[in-house]
Amino acid sequence: RRTMLWVLVAASALCAVGGVILSANLRQFTPLAGQAYLMDAIAAVFIGTAFNRLGRVSIAGTLGGVLFLAIIDNGLNLMGLNYLVKDALVGVILVVALALSFWQARLRQTHR
Repeated sequence: RRTMLWVLVAASALCAVGGVILSANLRQFTPLAGQAYLMDAIAAVFIGTAFNRLGRVSIAGTLGGVLFLAIIDNGLNLMGLNYLVKDALVGVILVVALALSFWQARLRQTHR
């Protein structure tokens, strides 16, 4: 329990530092400034679970999801597509990753 508490405290502190850096970069404070990054963060975690054979959340899988989304983002920027296309594509990728995770979980349950 103590380790979990310290992990949550560290995550909260890192989120606060990230918020300060984002506000400094934007040169203003708006409560919804980080909302654009929320879908990418959630998608990276679920893409990481699709990479994992057991379908569990892991640091390596999440980093793989972040790398995958960064490659997609860079490719779309190089093609000159609008940010709305990127958001739509991330949404589709998120749905596919969730479907793969549920499919893997169902396969694991039937093979027990």
